[in-house]
Amino acid sequence: MRIIFLVRWPITPREVQKFSFEYLRSQGYEILVFDLSKLLNRQALLSHISPDVVRGEYITIFESYSELKKKVREHSARTFFVDYLVGLSDLDMRVERVFRILRKYGAKYIIISAGALPILSWPSTIGNRIKMLIKKNSSPKKVFHYLIRKFILWCTRHRFLYPLPYKIFSTDSEILTRFITQRNISRSSVIPIHSLDYDAYLRYQNNGSLSVTKDRQKICVFLDEAAAQHRDSSLLKIKTIDEKKYLEEMSQMFDLVEIKTGLKVVIASHPYSNYENYSLAFGGREIIKGKTVELVAASSMVIMHATTSVSYAVLFDKPIMVVKTAEMIKKGFSDYVDMMAAALGLKAINISDPRWSEHISFRYDTWPRSRYEDYQFKYVKSPHLGEKGVWEVFADRVTS
Repeated sequence: MRIIFLVRWPITPREVQKFSFEYLRSQGYEILVFDLSKLLNRQALLSHISPDVVRGEYITIFESYSELKKKVREHSARTFFVDYLVGLSDLDMRVERVFRILRKYGAKYIIISAGALPILSWPSTIGNRIKMLIKKNSSPKKVFHYLIRKFILWCTRHRFLYPLPYKIFSTDSEILTRFITQRNISRSSVIPIHSLDYDAYLRYQNNGSLSVTKDRQKICVFLDEAAAQHRDSSLLKIKTIDEKKYLEEMSQMFDLVEIKTGLKVVIASHPYSNYENYSLAFGGREIIKGKTVELVAASSMVIMHATTSVSYAVLFDKPIMVVKTAEMIKKGFSDYVDMMAAALGLKAINISDPRWSEHISFRYDTWPRSRYEDYQFKYVKSPHLGEKGVWEVFADRVTS
C-alpha cells in the first residue's frame, strides 16, 4: 500500500515529523511526496525560500501538469493520496486542475483535518454573499473568484468533474459539517481523530511533563503566528501588516502586562517566523522556537491572536488574553481574531486603543474559561477515541 502526500510547499523536517513518515513506514506503507509548489506557488516561492528543505528520492517536484498526470496514472492503484492542498476549504482556480486529474485517473484521496479553527459565518445565499462583498468594497476580481468557487462546488456536489474525498479524518468542527453538507457527503465517510496539537500534548504528558525551572514558573506566553511575515500571505496575495509597527505595539502591550501581572512575557515563535533582522524584536524579549507546548504548560497566562496553538492553553486550562491591533482591524484580519475569542467565550482587545488597559482586569486567574470544554471537543479532540494519535488512527483505518 502506498500513501502519497500532496503538498503546496516544499517540506521541511517539521513536516516530516508532523506527517509521521517513519511511523507510517514502520506500518508497512510506502511514502511518497508530490511537491506541487512550482505548479501552484511559483512566484511565492521566490520570496519565501526555506533553508532546510528536505530532499530525497521519495519526493517528486513537478514542473508541469503533464508530468503530474503521468505520475497519478502510474500510482493510482493501491494508493491513497493525502490532500494537504486545501483540506476542508473550497477548491479554487489555483488547485482545481489537480483534483480534475485525480478524478480522471480514479485516484482515491483522503482529507486529514487535524487542526481546525472556528469559521466565520457568511450569508447563506450566493446573492447575499455577493452583496456583502460589494458592501466591503471587494474588487470585481474577488467576486469573480467567489463565483468560480461556487461553480466548482456545484460540480462537486453533482459528482461532475471533481472527485469527492474517499475518507475524511477530522474533529467534529463546524467546517467539517459545512463541508459534508455542501457536498452531500455521508457522515459514514468521516473518521474521528484528535488534532495534531493533541498529539503533541500527549507526547509531552507521556514524557513525564518535563521539569520546569524556577525562571519558567512565572511567565506569560505569547503564541506568535508570524502575523507580519507568514508565507501564506504571499501565496494568497494578502497585504501583510507593517512589521515594525506591529512589533512596537506588541512590545508596548507586553511592557504593561508585565507591570500589571508581575509575569515575564516569553515569545513562543511560529515555525515560519524569522525575527533575525530585528535585534530587539518584541522589545528584546526571549524568543523560543519549537517549544510551544512546554512553554504553555509552564506558563501562568497566554496571549494570542487567532492560532491553532491555543489548543495547548485550553488543554492546560490557562487563562487567555486575545488581542488585535488597529491595522489588523483595517485590513480585515481582526474578523478571525474576534471569531476565535468568541469561540473561547472571550472578547478580543484592541491594544491600539490608548485606554485598552482600563477595560480589563489583570487578575488573570479570574478570567472566564467556561467555553474551554466546548472548544476542546470541537477543535482539539474527539470524544470516546482514547489517546490514539492521528497517524495511528489513520494507519489502522487505511489498513482495514
